[in-house]
Amino acid sequence: SQQTMVRNGFHQAKISSQLTPRLNTQLVDLSFQVESGPQARVGQVNLTGDSGMSVDEFRHAAHLKLGSLIDHDTKSRALAGLLNQFRKQNRLEAEIKLLANDYDAKTNQENYQFSVNRGPIVRVLVNGAKLSDSRIRRLIPVFEEGSVDEDLLMEGNRTLRDYFQRKGYFSAKAAPLEPAANSDPVLIQYTVHLGQRSRVSVV
Repeated sequence: SQQTMVRNGFHQAKISSQLTPRLNTQLVDLSFQVESGPQARVGQVNLTGDSGMSVDEFRHAAHLKLGSLIDHDTKSRALAGLLNQFRKQNRLEAEIKLLANDYDAKTNQENYQFSVNRGPIVRVLVNGAKLSDSRIRRLIPVFEEGSVDEDLLMEGNRTLRDYFQRKGYFSAKAAPLEPAANSDPVLIQYTVHLGQRSRVSVV
């Protein structure tokens, strides 16, 4: 369809159809002829908000190099690339919106308008037990979900408790401290009470 062609960057595509009746039957052959025309390319990128990046840095993270070909994954790839960039910086509350995506027939380019707010850096500390940063990232779900809310904080409480109980600290408890509002960085602290470690002496 015309919409499918546009999604793949072919804004000037022409699609025609032809009906050909079959003799002595009630059947009709339907054929389509598609003239794709030139494939559109990435044009201008404009930003509003606080991205913390220059336009060139933004283009690189979003895979929106000037003049690159447009396809059906261009917009989703751009948003995923930006989200990944902010997650690498531990900016888990980043907000990215594509406000406009306009086609300029004169230049055969698609121009983009983004609203970006990178949000604060999120740091997680676990008090009362030693855990590597990589282990914390695997255990605390705010990193995987890319969001900070009460449900995820409590889920982190459960994953910490379960982790240490598997290590033999059967009375282990963990409790999150609600991060201060509007702080940058956002500091999430968990306090772990391990208790006495149990060991199996006889099987």
